[in-house]
Amino acid sequence: MNHRTSTRNYFRCSTDGCSVKKRVERDTDDSSYVITTYEGTHNHTSPSVVYYTAQDDDSGRFFVSGCENLPQSS
Repeated sequence: MNHRTSTRNYFRCSTDGCSVKKRVERDTDDSSYVITTYEGTHNHTSPSVVYYTAQDDDSGRFFVSGCENLPQSS
Protein backbone atom coordinates (compact mmCIF):
# COMPACT_ATOMS: atom_id res chain seq x y z
CA MET A 1 0.00 0.00 0.00
CA ASN A 2 1.36 3.42 -0.99
CA HIS A 3 0.43 6.43 1.18
CA ARG A 4 1.05 9.98 0.08
CA THR A 5 2.19 12.21 2.90
CA SER A 6 2.90 15.89 3.09
CA THR A 7 4.87 17.96 5.54
CA ARG A 8 2.56 19.85 7.91
CA ASN A 9 3.36 22.83 10.10
CA TYR A 10 1.07 24.13 12.82
CA PHE A 11 0.93 27.71 14.12
CA ARG A 12 -1.08 29.65 16.71
CA CYS A 13 -1.96 33.32 16.49
CA SER A 14 0.68 35.36 18.29
CA THR A 15 -1.85 37.77 19.85
CA ASP A 16 -2.37 37.06 23.57
CA GLY A 17 -5.74 35.43 24.23
CA CYS A 18 -6.46 34.54 20.58
CA SER A 19 -6.86 30.81 19.98
CA VAL A 20 -6.81 30.76 16.16
CA LYS A 21 -4.71 27.95 14.70
CA LYS A 22 -3.20 27.69 11.23
CA ARG A 23 -2.04 24.54 9.45
CA VAL A 24 0.26 24.78 6.43
CA GLU A 25 1.03 21.74 4.29
CA ARG A 26 2.31 20.89 0.83
CA ASP A 27 -0.21 19.72 -1.76
CA THR A 28 0.28 15.97 -2.25
CA ASP A 29 -0.37 16.21 -6.01
CA ASP A 30 1.80 19.28 -6.68
CA SER A 31 4.40 20.16 -4.05
CA SER A 32 4.87 23.65 -5.51
CA TYR A 33 1.55 24.56 -3.84
CA VAL A 34 0.89 24.95 -0.13
CA ILE A 35 -2.51 24.57 1.51
CA THR A 36 -3.25 26.87 4.45
CA THR A 37 -6.16 26.04 6.76
CA TYR A 38 -7.37 28.28 9.59
CA GLU A 39 -9.38 27.09 12.58
CA GLY A 40 -11.28 29.62 14.69
CA THR A 41 -12.01 33.33 14.55
CA HIS A 42 -9.56 36.03 15.57
CA ASN A 43 -10.77 38.07 18.57
CA HIS A 44 -8.74 41.18 17.63
CA THR A 45 -8.26 43.55 14.71
CA SER A 46 -6.23 42.42 11.73
CA PRO A 47 -2.64 43.51 11.21
CA SER A 48 -2.09 46.47 8.91
CA VAL A 49 -1.07 44.36 5.91
CA VAL A 50 -3.37 43.34 3.07
CA TYR A 51 -2.48 40.27 1.01
CA TYR A 52 -3.66 40.03 -2.58
CA THR A 53 -4.46 36.69 -4.13
CA ALA A 54 -4.64 35.58 -7.72
CA GLN A 55 -6.08 32.43 -9.23
CA ASP A 56 -4.15 30.08 -11.50
CA ASP A 57 -6.08 29.69 -14.76
CA ASP A 58 -5.17 26.03 -15.28
CA SER A 59 -5.63 24.58 -11.80
CA GLY A 60 -8.08 27.09 -10.31
CA ARG A 61 -5.90 27.34 -7.19
CA PHE A 62 -5.29 30.63 -5.40
CA PHE A 63 -1.88 32.03 -4.46
CA VAL A 64 -0.55 35.19 -2.80
CA SER A 65 0.43 37.61 -5.53
CA GLY A 66 1.50 40.57 -3.39
CA CYS A 67 0.99 42.55 -0.20
CA GLU A 68 0.71 46.16 0.85
CA ASN A 69 0.95 48.00 4.17
CA LEU A 70 -2.21 49.92 4.99
CA PRO A 71 -1.85 53.60 5.89
CA GLN A 72 -1.80 54.20 9.64
CA SER A 73 -4.83 56.10 10.95
CA SER A 74 -4.19 59.06 13.21
